[in-house]
Amino acid sequence: MKPAQDDDNDQPTPTLTEEIVAEFGGKEREPVKITEIPTHVEIEKSPETAGYIERVEKQAELKTPVMDDSSGQTLVQAADPVDPVVTLPLTDDQIVKGLHHHVWEAIRWLATWCVRQALILHKHIIGLAQ
Repeated sequence: MKPAQDDDNDQPTPTLTEEIVAEFGGKEREPVKITEIPTHVEIEKSPETAGYIERVEKQAELKTPVMDDSSGQTLVQAADPVDPVVTLPLTDDQIVKGLHHHVWEAIRWLATWCVRQALILHKHIIGLAQ
């Protein structure tokens, strides 16, 4: 048995392209031109500012005081070169020991710290309300 065909529907079904064209008023859309936007733009140094920029960079490298061009007055004093000695509150043995702890100890520490922060914040909010 053949399925019954409607005599009224003799037109072929439109393709997807034809449906899209009909939806936009019978006009085909032109493809959109894609322009590439550079992510890194190199700034060219102009001859007027090239000497000034180099002078300021050298002043920063030499750690000399910054002088005002018109009056010759010192604007910013040079910072003394300081090489601070950094001492960590932990020794190497304590760091190695800490690396072998379980993850849930870190999670518990984080939860305790969050509760402490909430209590501190709560005291500040209550103090402001009074």
